[in-house]
Amino acid sequence: TVLVYLLIVGALLLIPVFAMAHRNRPERAWSATVILALILGFGALIMAQSSEENPKTTLNEVYLAEGISGQAGLNVQSAVGIFSPNDQTIALRAPSETFTLRPSKSKIRPPVPMLFDIQDNRLETRFSIHANDLRYLYFEGAENAFTPPQVNFSYGAEGLKVGISKLPDPVPEEAFLVVRRLVVPLDNLASIPADSISQLVRPNTASRKTIFTKRTIKRTRDEMRDKFRKLFFGSHDSSFAAIKPSAYRLIESYTLPRPSLYAWSSLPVLALPEFGEHRSFGLHRTGGIETFVDGPMVFPQGTLVRNTTAKKGGLRTLPTGAIRGQSSHTILFHWRPPPGAPPLEAQAVRLFCDLESKGYAHEIFLIPATQQDSLPKDLKDGISTDSFESIGTVREWEVAPPTTYFNQEKQQVSAVIRIQKKNDPKASGPPTLHTRFRPWTLNNFEVELEGKPL
Repeated sequence: TVLVYLLIVGALLLIPVFAMAHRNRPERAWSATVILALILGFGALIMAQSSEENPKTTLNEVYLAEGISGQAGLNVQSAVGIFSPNDQTIALRAPSETFTLRPSKSKIRPPVPMLFDIQDNRLETRFSIHANDLRYLYFEGAENAFTPPQVNFSYGAEGLKVGISKLPDPVPEEAFLVVRRLVVPLDNLASIPADSISQLVRPNTASRKTIFTKRTIKRTRDEMRDKFRKLFFGSHDSSFAAIKPSAYRLIESYTLPRPSLYAWSSLPVLALPEFGEHRSFGLHRTGGIETFVDGPMVFPQGTLVRNTTAKKGGLRTLPTGAIRGQSSHTILFHWRPPPGAPPLEAQAVRLFCDLESKGYAHEIFLIPATQQDSLPKDLKDGISTDSFESIGTVREWEVAPPTTYFNQEKQQVSAVIRIQKKNDPKASGPPTLHTRFRPWTLNNFEVELEGKPL
């Protein structure tokens, strides 16, 4: 809209310039241009004031919808904000019989009561809203009219094969897959002509950047989606640390271990009121089904179940698997096949490491299978790495022989990474607060496991 306005105004301002130049009176052209610019600017100001004086009643909705592949219905949590430019009475009805409604406080005093009623087994509310007031409401329940797509994660000899079928109508415009700490961005699903999608996933480099979307952020809606996604999956920037603890509890309950398909939707959950505007965007999560072929299997990095143990606090593990810390740390890692996988005989184990730091050095130790039974449950008293095999600061490492380091009874691979400050010979005087607590980020520390069922 702004670009169109500038093009029109620019064309109008050039008309007197060319007209007077044609008559060899350029001094009059500049006078006419100034007068015309003042008239156009005054007109734009009047239109803007008129628009501000007559805003519309607006309902903004942000929601989470969670379902399981092959099962009808979604569990929905919806937050609704209603703005009214004038005093009026607003009526809202729950989408189905299973929904409950929870009101929030009014920002304008005196507070306005909110009345509830049940019509046709559905919860309804009517409440008065002051002019220029903003009311918040929260809906929660099950939406049985929507059927999630079929999502299957299958482990085979070539890696992880993802199959998506029975896409909903309309098809989500953007989606991504999350398999524990592995994130796979998908192209625009609406642009794919086929009814089903099949994709093979097997990252083979240590620099495994976490990318949720291939689309460039250009619009306000895209920015809101990006912020909404960061709330659940974290970020390396400092703004994520300011989120309240209640949001962390929500993250833990939403980012479950089940591999899932996430997709954005602009479809509203609540019934549109008879007035005003309705804007909505939601994040759909479909829990997929993991299957295992009867033969050789490869579990790509990020798909194994990973447990970490550290000696002291100060570490933050993001849902995407990255670990951020300050000062020196020793961290113990265990990797195991996903739940439901058959017992395996290891045929190949590959380790990947990507540490981003300034002023730190690290060393990786592989733990033999015979010593994994005696590992401490915590590192309060530290851990000795004298009997472990040091592989230095490698980024990619083929563990050989794999049977030496894969505990077949526990079905796990274990390793220790030690991150320590470097001695800077150029530094003079005692360390400053900045150098003492300089951060580091372990972007990737994963294992790819290849094996066959016993």
